[in-house]
Amino acid sequence: MQPKTHKHPVILSILLAMIPIICMTAAGAALAITSASEEKSLIIQAIAVAISSIAGLFIVKALNISYRDVGFCPLKSGSVRDALFLIPMVAVEAAQIALGPISVKDGRLFSVAVIFTLLVGLNEELYFRGLILQALRQIGTAKAIVISSAIFGVGHAATALSGASPQYVAAQIIFAFLFGFAAAEFKVITGSILPLIAWHFMHDLFGVIDGGIGDAVEGTAIIVLVAQIAILIAAAIIYWKKSASQK
Repeated sequence: MQPKTHKHPVILSILLAMIPIICMTAAGAALAITSASEEKSLIIQAIAVAISSIAGLFIVKALNISYRDVGFCPLKSGSVRDALFLIPMVAVEAAQIALGPISVKDGRLFSVAVIFTLLVGLNEELYFRGLILQALRQIGTAKAIVISSAIFGVGHAATALSGASPQYVAAQIIFAFLFGFAAAEFKVITGSILPLIAWHFMHDLFGVIDGGIGDAVEGTAIIVLVAQIAILIAAAIIYWKKSASQK
């Protein structure tokens, strides 16, 4: 199956990125109107992300891309070693949850949080390391990695709409760009987004149950953030030559 080529893959990628952003913005508007409880808030957001994910799965077929090309497949043979950067990332996440207070004690609320964050991981990897990265690769793998991570980073500026502090928004953009860069390299080298979905799910779940870094980047949160950024920079440098050279 040969994917369709497009005259303006960057524009197509931006339009694709708008789908999850619009869905989450709509969910945010609904929350502002209804003043929903924490549980209902997560449910509303989960529904928005589910709609976005379903739309993405239909778009895969519309663009004549196979689900395997998007990344719904095991790691390529011999690429398992290239996934090792996820180990320190997981360790940092575990340290964050060990040091931070657990804010979700209700079992039902925790279950809703699990469903929501799993959908977020699926949705964002499907679009940014799946559809968008694949669409951009027709202009070159190196450019695809850079542009897809830039779109991912800028997309996280939408957190400013929630009234978050400038420091928090800046931290979100920087972290998202670096993660997007290393994750795109990971996808190119291994061919799979499944481990990325798992890490994304865990990262967001930990953020929900311990309150995340909140509206300020300080204390333990800044230590965790700096550690993650250092790991992502190292991974991006190590995997750049191998990923950018792939057709």
